[in-house]
Amino acid sequence: MQRALAERYALDGTLTRVAFERDDVYRLDRAPADAWIVRVSPLSESDASLALQNAALHAIAHAAPALPVPRIRASLDGNDVETIVAEEGRFRLRVLSYLPGAPRFRTPRPEATLAMIGRTLARLDDALRDVAPPPPFPLLWDLRGAAQLRPLVRHIADSAQRRLVDDVLAELERDGLARIYALPAQQVIHNDFNPKNVLFDSAG
Repeated sequence: MQRALAERYALDGTLTRVAFERDDVYRLDRAPADAWIVRVSPLSESDASLALQNAALHAIAHAAPALPVPRIRASLDGNDVETIVAEEGRFRLRVLSYLPGAPRFRTPRPEATLAMIGRTLARLDDALRDVAPPPPFPLLWDLRGAAQLRPLVRHIADSAQRRLVDDVLAELERDGLARIYALPAQQVIHNDFNPKNVLFDSAG
């Protein structure tokens, strides 16, 4: 990866793995005040998914440049995504600005902090208003696709919990989803705004 970063982005430094979920994520430290985030996506992550993520970040940068969210660093060829061929296979590489800070897990949270989080989320949602509707992604936590959870219910060992999940899914299928679809909504919304994903600076 070091070679790819040097050749494609003219970047060098120390790589530290910081997270793993859908992508491999690293922090690239070049100097005390010069750090970047490097995201390595496998081919199993669709091009449409990466394009949507990049479109959202570009939209935020244009509509609300003061919002503290990462900015995409284009490669030397001007690309948001670079395809890398390595011994392990083919990957897609992206570089983004690094945001210092840490999540705040302690509770209760002061009312002023909750209000600040709410205002920031509202600004983020507004900045995403012009992003084109995404193709459907099979996200298990998207209530609109609740039916796809049906085959998994049998794996719940506790019978009472299994019945509870069955009842909730049945209600969703009966009329809950119709109500959800009737609600006004934008096409793209950040729906994982939880304490693990919100960073606070040293001043809180």
